[in-house]
Amino acid sequence: MTPEEIYKMEIRKIAAQSALKFFTDIKKVERSTMDSRELSWRIAAYDIIDEYRCHNPEEYIMQRFEDAARTGLGNCGEKAAICYASLINNPRLLGNSFITMASVDDMDDAIVIVTEVNMRGVGSLRTAQLSKTTLIVDGWTED
Repeated sequence: MTPEEIYKMEIRKIAAQSALKFFTDIKKVERSTMDSRELSWRIAAYDIIDEYRCHNPEEYIMQRFEDAARTGLGNCGEKAAICYASLINNPRLLGNSFITMASVDDMDDAIVIVTEVNMRGVGSLRTAQLSKTTLIVDGWTED
């Protein structure tokens, strides 16, 4: 890697570590201890309410962030929303990175991708298609 690429990765790593500190320094977001039927009903209800309230994906992501931050409950989607909200507003990344919240179908997971490639409108891709300076942040595993 070139010195510029190493520097870009370091900046992205610092930003990601800062985003992940939400879960240790501000509020722990955990799975609910409710039984799975009650939890799935409540999650479905929140999703329906949030989709009704929000007219675009950015608003929906921010609503998921607010719900998880308020209740302390969430799954990988809410944790990814928290990371996304932190990274999208991080001054270290403004102007040199695109931040995208994505789902990983094979793993039923939501992640945040930080890269120099604008991924808006991209249906699906493989990690091999991403640049070598791409950073993937997984809020669920907090890494």
